[in-house]
Amino acid sequence: MVTTTKRTLGASKSAIAFLSSQGRRSSLFLLLFFFSATCLLAQNAPIAFNFSLSQASKTSAGVYKRSGNVLVRTLWSNVSYAAGTHTAYWDRVNDEGFMLTDTGYYIKVISNNVAYSWDGVVGNNSDSISGSSKIRTFDRFHSLTFAGQFGYYAAGYTEGVPSCYKFNISKPNSKINILWGPHKDIDLQCDYVTTDGSNVYWAGYDPYDANLSFVFTTKTSDDKEYLHSSGTAQATTYGRTYASAIDLYTTNSNAHPSGLAVQTSGNFLFVAHKDLNQINVLNKTTGAQVQTLSFTAPREICVDPSGNLWVISGANTIQKFTVNSNGTLGSTLLTITGIAEPLAMAVSPNGSKIYILDGAASQQVKIFSNTTGASISTFGSAGGYINNASVNDYKFYFSDSVTQLSKPFIAFQSDSSFWLGDVGNERVQHYNASGTYLNRIMCLPHSYSTVVDRNNPNRVFNEYLEFNVDYSKPLGPHNGSWTLVNNWRRGVKANYFQNDKLRIFIQLITLSNNRTYALMDEYVNGIRKPEVVELINNGKIRYTGIKLQDFANDIIGQDGSLRRMVCSRNLGDSGYWEEQTLTGFTNSNNPIWGSSQRIAWIPTITANDPAFSNIMAPAVTSGGFNIIFNAEKDNKGYHLGAIKTGTNQYAWKTSKATTPTYIGPLPLDGSFDIGNNVEYPGGNVYAVWVDKKNNSTFGGDTDIVFKWSKDAGKTFKSKKLSRGLSASSLSPQLA
Repeated sequence: MVTTTKRTLGASKSAIAFLSSQGRRSSLFLLLFFFSATCLLAQNAPIAFNFSLSQASKTSAGVYKRSGNVLVRTLWSNVSYAAGTHTAYWDRVNDEGFMLTDTGYYIKVISNNVAYSWDGVVGNNSDSISGSSKIRTFDRFHSLTFAGQFGYYAAGYTEGVPSCYKFNISKPNSKINILWGPHKDIDLQCDYVTTDGSNVYWAGYDPYDANLSFVFTTKTSDDKEYLHSSGTAQATTYGRTYASAIDLYTTNSNAHPSGLAVQTSGNFLFVAHKDLNQINVLNKTTGAQVQTLSFTAPREICVDPSGNLWVISGANTIQKFTVNSNGTLGSTLLTITGIAEPLAMAVSPNGSKIYILDGAASQQVKIFSNTTGASISTFGSAGGYINNASVNDYKFYFSDSVTQLSKPFIAFQSDSSFWLGDVGNERVQHYNASGTYLNRIMCLPHSYSTVVDRNNPNRVFNEYLEFNVDYSKPLGPHNGSWTLVNNWRRGVKANYFQNDKLRIFIQLITLSNNRTYALMDEYVNGIRKPEVVELINNGKIRYTGIKLQDFANDIIGQDGSLRRMVCSRNLGDSGYWEEQTLTGFTNSNNPIWGSSQRIAWIPTITANDPAFSNIMAPAVTSGGFNIIFNAEKDNKGYHLGAIKTGTNQYAWKTSKATTPTYIGPLPLDGSFDIGNNVEYPGGNVYAVWVDKKNNSTFGGDTDIVFKWSKDAGKTFKSKKLSRGLSASSLSPQLA
């Protein structure tokens, strides 16, 4: 509780206003001071004021002009004070640095005791939610192989960490690092991995030097690099120097590996190079190249237990060859047809079957005899997600013709159980030899698009994946607190696919007709054209044809209204918010919005205003405060502010920028860090607070919560909040 103490300030008077809160927000206590002309003009010294706290609290304070309740100075934000009486000062200067000599100002001091704690993650089922054993990737699993008790996987492009890892098959949700070191650079992008049981072979290229590609080898005994007598020490542009690179190309961007396989008992390692139309045959021990095999666009390759080589090449030709003692190929033993888009393959450990992943319209695993080539069975739901977004363990997303997925894969354990790279669902599925689901590894790649249905917060989306979150349970990897329920990716048209992952399902919300809508951007000749789409239950994406203005950043409110900010963001200009009320739906279930009405106005923009330079999408609180958030580093003033609906003045401004030269920890007072050599200091982060007890959403349309993490692409949920304001007091008055 905040109370005042007696203070003699000329003809001043003080008052306490108690504002009761709703939902999870604590009461706000406003400490008011009114200064007379005699007091203000007679004194040049800073003006002191006292405030009392009944308990230790985080506080924010600002000076307001009584006429119009206009904020003139943010005194501090998110500063912790102990219980007791405190004295603070105002130097009579406003936020622009000018001395104020007129009368009629008051000071608000606001306190809260909100604390956030990290509850866990959605979309990652690692046994540990943090630490070195947590499975995390910038991209996703690209390839997997097994030797003894361990699975070895290549993680593709990574940043600051290696691209090669393993796990114990008894604990598949705990990562074990390979070639881990103190460096924080970018190593070889490992896209393929294979093993003969003694060594593990990794193939890839340098993502910062497209001309450089090679294979390196680690030992299963200790995970250290194996030294080939014909190997060469090779550095990557920003990463480690590998001790013994083989199949080395340093000046050819067409030489990226497209397949990798090794004989278990034989002598040869095979490296496919699609764009070179060849497969290189290497002595797996020395690393010396012994043969070059000509194929048209060879892609996936694998070796069966007898040492025979399977090759996918040309126009989806799938062939099996004997391998001669000198590394050349003998006659074609088998040819398999009827596969529309062969994407990956592997032979069962007993050598009886070959499993081929078929993309295109199938999205299934086709199983054939490794002896006769006869079809044995098909595994998985026909068509995958072509007609329906609902997810289950026997429905796969191996490929599509629009979005840029990495290739899927299949790998066998020695017990004939197998793992599938279900890449479109961002999971690696484990099945026994009979095809019964056992378990999975799930890890979301880096992402910039996470959204919660504000009228049904159990629905949490990361890019095209929809999760159901059970808020009655603590977030955990294996307790059913979250479940992948839908994958909407297949319904994305080419012009709507966002490879940068920045704007996917913007403003997703279930409206009063119990149907779910979102905004998706279509790009036409470089012009962004947001369109209203519907996510049809037990169906896929429906494009309504309702287009907003080009480059619009509209928000759909909980009541279905459309809201936008119209502002040039230039110095000396102004702006406004406008709103269109949802009036109904057409017979086709398309929303109908009324005409635009202006609801609030942005005052003349100064260099210190959050409206200067760039503004993120216009959020509004349940109390009618229109939020302005500036995420860019070129704004040197305040980055967060609010204007009450129906007014044209800031109710508050906070989160002032540090300096571009600032080096140090992230400020704890709510300052906006534009130093530390940061390139992208902020982002568009919206959160819905969920009242677990009453199973309802809280916070009007949207509230802004800043929550940062090193885990790129993970979806986070805040733990149950203590009653109170925003945790960091970034916004001194949200109610």
